[in-house]
Formats: sequence, C-alpha cells, structure tokens
Amino acid sequence: MSFAGLAPAVAWVLAAMAAAAVVGLYLLRPPPQRVAVPSLVLWQRIAGVRRRLAQRWRWWLSLLLALVIATLLALAAMRPEAAGSSTGARDLVVVVDNSITMNAMRSDGKTRFEHAVAAARSAIRKAPPGTRFLVSDTLRLASTGGFVQSEAALRLLDSMEAGNGTKAWFPELELLPEAARERDVLFFTDGVTAVAHPAAVTTVSSFERAPNLGITAFNLRPLPTDATRYEAFVEVGNAATVAVEATVTVSGPGRDPRSKPVRLPPRGFATVSVPVADFGGGALQATVESADDRLALDDRAYAFLPFNRSMRVALVTAGNAPLEAALRLDPRLRLTVLSPSQYAAKGGYDAYVFDRFAPAAAPLAPVLAFRPPQTKWLAAHGGSLAAPVAGSWLADHPVLDNVSLADVQIDRAVALQGVDAQSGVLARTPSGQALVIASDRAPRRLAVGFSGEDSNFASQASFPVFLANAMQWLTEEIPPHHERLGTLRVPLEKARVSAMNAGALQTRELPGATGFTVSEPDFLTVESSAGRMRVLVNVLDPAVTDINASGLSPAPASSSTAEPHDGTADALPLAWWLLLAAAAALVAEWLTYHRRVTV
Repeated sequence: MSFAGLAPAVAWVLAAMAAAAVVGLYLLRPPPQRVAVPSLVLWQRIAGVRRRLAQRWRWWLSLLLALVIATLLALAAMRPEAAGSSTGARDLVVVVDNSITMNAMRSDGKTRFEHAVAAARSAIRKAPPGTRFLVSDTLRLASTGGFVQSEAALRLLDSMEAGNGTKAWFPELELLPEAARERDVLFFTDGVTAVAHPAAVTTVSSFERAPNLGITAFNLRPLPTDATRYEAFVEVGNAATVAVEATVTVSGPGRDPRSKPVRLPPRGFATVSVPVADFGGGALQATVESADDRLALDDRAYAFLPFNRSMRVALVTAGNAPLEAALRLDPRLRLTVLSPSQYAAKGGYDAYVFDRFAPAAAPLAPVLAFRPPQTKWLAAHGGSLAAPVAGSWLADHPVLDNVSLADVQIDRAVALQGVDAQSGVLARTPSGQALVIASDRAPRRLAVGFSGEDSNFASQASFPVFLANAMQWLTEEIPPHHERLGTLRVPLEKARVSAMNAGALQTRELPGATGFTVSEPDFLTVESSAGRMRVLVNVLDPAVTDINASGLSPAPASSSTAEPHDGTADALPLAWWLLLAAAAALVAEWLTYHRRVTV
C-alpha cells in the first residue's frame, strides 16, 4: 500500500500514533462510580466474579471498536492506494499540448484540448496500481514537479487550461532522476504546433480537420498621392479545403465600421483594402466573420492610426522663399508664414520652423531652427565658421535618412553646442565642430548651424527630404510595441495597464519592468510615472490560422470527453472504502453502547 505524499513507514507510524492516542484516552477515562445498595448481599457475592468478568470484556470490546475507527480514519486521511504487483508498476509521464491551436473546436462542440485532457485522464485511471505519474504541459504553465500518485495527477489535469502561446517545449526528461523501474511517456496533442520530443514517446492524437479563417496581417499605409490619408490592408487566411465567403470589418473612432466581402480560395489567402482616412486617430480593429469558424483567437486584430496625419506648422522668417517652397511640398503640413514680430501673438501650432530667429522663451511645440541666435533653451554658439564642410554625419539617424551633405557648400556657419544632456551631434566638420544638433528631450528640437542664404543646401535634391524627415522626427508619435499573446513585460516600473476590451489588467512588479498576461488580441495603454506607451497584442500568424497543418491522423470520431466505464475507472478510491468501513464501525459501536454491550 502506498500513500499520497507520504512514505509508507511514516503513514503507518501516524496510524499507530492515532491508535496510541485512543488507548491513552481509554486509560485516562475514569471508571464508573459504584453505589452500594443494601439488598440481596448474599446473591451479589455469589454473582460478583461473573459480573467482573463481563465488565472486563465490555471494556476491551469498546476499546477495540474505538481503535478500529481511529485507525481507519487516519489511514483514509492519508489517501492510500493499493499497491499492485511490482511487475505492473511503472512511471508514466503525461504531457498535454496546450498551445494556441488546441483551442480549436471539434465537431462535437468541445475543443481539442478538452479531448486531450479526457484521454490523459483515461490513461491515468487505467494505469496499473502503484504507477506514479508526472504531468506537464507544453507552455510550462503547469506541472506536478515530480512523480505523484494518481489523485494528484488528476487534480492537476483538472486545473489545466489551453493557452495562447505558439512557443511550445517538451519537458526535459533527461533532467529527471534515474528510476529503478521502466518509464512510459504519453504526448497528447493535435500535431499542429511543432514540439520537438524524444523518439520513444507515444503520441495520442486529438486532431480533427476543421474549417477556420483568421487574420494573418493587418497594416496601415499612407496613400502614395496623399500622406495624410491612410488605407488599411487586411490579409485573411483560409485553413479549409474549400473556398469560403467571409466579411472583413474595420472599426475605429470617428465613424461607423466599414465592411467588405471577400472570397478565399481553398487553403489560401486574400487581401482586402479598406480606406480609413475618415477614422479618428487611435486603435483600429479588424475582424473577419464566416459561416463556420473553429478558432476565435485569430479572428480579431488591431493596428494604430497616427493622430498627427496633418500638422499645423508656423514658419517664422524675415523672408526665405526657397525654404517656404520646400515646406509646402510636404502634403502633411498646413503652413503659416509669420514674421518675427508676429510670433508672440500667434500660437496653437504643432511645430515651428525658425529661420535665423529664436524667441527668448522656448515654445511648447517642437522646433526646427536654421542658424539660430544663441539661446539658453535651444543651442549655444561655439564660434563662427568660415566655409566649413560637413566631414561626417549620422546617416542612420531618421533626420538624415537618404540625405547627403557631401555636396553642400557652406559660406558661413556657427558651431553649435547642446544645452541639455539629451542633445546629440548629427553632423560635424572634420575638426569636430557641430553643424547640426538634435535634442530628444520633449518637445524635440533640431538646430542647423547655417541657413539657406549661407549655403546651397536649399538647392540640393535632398533638401525637401531633409525637411520631411525633420518634421516627421520632431512630431512623430512613439510607435506602439507589437507583441504576441501570453505573458508580457514592458520596460516601465509600477505601470498601470489598461486594455481596450479587457479593461484594467492585473500586473506584477518586476525589476525595471512590469509584467502582465494577455489572453486575447487587444490594444493596451501602459502608463507609469516614467512614461507612457501603447502595445498592440495580436496573433497574426498563418501557422496558427492553419489549424489543419498536422501530420497526425484525425482522432476517432467516436472519442469523447466522457470518462471510461471499465471497472478500474468506476472503482472507488481506497480512501472511500476506509471511510465506509469507519462509518460501519461507528454504527456498530453506537448500537453496542446503547444495548449495554460496551461501556
């Protein structure tokens, strides 16, 4: 006989201690009080010996019944299991695949995961007596941690849930301690998610072919002819072997949802474009609907539409026609030209361009300045430069992307110096003087040490590119992070996480970060004292949508989640039999006591 969580010797010692406690209580119990009654003294003397003998047997019988009851209850509390023959006892490793495709529904309305758990329960219940079990999943969310008895294994199976991850791992069986008896390994899976496992593993299939549609890509792109107007591109995949009619819907703030029909070829893809220029900035949701779909997690996806698709920009200059003309080439900009005297009376702009001018106080909006005067908030001067050349520049910086300064001829310039710790040099002379500096501190600022009148920069083909890059960098929103479903962490401490659909999420404090779990596609806003960020959580994986990409044979249609009805499965655990025996002994003790058979 074995006991759940206890060595047999320890269990029997505990049972013996319970019996000893009963004996001790009986010995401490005071004897019944004798009262002398003056009658028939002669007959009492004659019957005295026989009465004392009967009284002794009644005491021993009462003690025996109490010992039986206490021992049975103690053994039942330790959940014993009958030990079978040593030849049939083995170690059984049960691994259940709980990756995202196991959420797919089968024809009976139950998921592949539910079928896998039912098959695992059946295998545990049918195992020979004395078998020990190690139960684990493939997402490393649940495990017994070692070999346990059947009751503990079944409890863990009952607590398991299908996950939403695509990275699955098989337990590292080689790390288990060497066992004196043989070990079997069963793997319950649909075979869709690739899980590398040892060769000596028996795979139990829960796979069944099923129709499914899913969004495999969702992108927003500006129109080539108008950078302020965006279009959504939604790619949908079809896992079925027949063509499917579906409807793609894009919804977001500012207007009613837009829907488009789409026909998907067998086991193919189709792309739908939806204009979203009329939507307000923020999260856009794409959904796909069809008559029959077995996996819901890939039917929804999110993208982020920028708020600043059109910007109000003020050019403050005493007169600079080439600069004004180059700025008007950017369709995103609504340009207003101001003289330096008009600057103080104007406001409400998304960005400023200062030409040989800078106010005494820093504006609240981003700034691009050409040869600005020395100011405390923008740039300090390190001296005048005569005919300098750009010896080096950061071509990988967003401002200088596709911009060359090699052919720029400069008549005069000022050497610039940053005024804050977040200032950096983007271009410098061969001797090291800064010609272009940028500050990443909000609001961002960009200063150029020369103007259009001091150089031929405005006549270069890369000048409009420089202006477009500069305005984009100055006013850009921090792009959202893209994540998969599952356990996530963001580099913000003690952050609050709010999901558009799920609401406030429970978080965990981590060193230098905040952790949380997302089980469905959603759009998240993460805020802390250190900053704010947006997170797009999507599936967008053709390997998930194709729930029929399995190398396993379909499970028999007759298999169900019902427990088997053989004698082994229906038999009551030994602990219940011990409790029933204890109850019977308790009834016997009650009857014998009230009939004065026991004391």
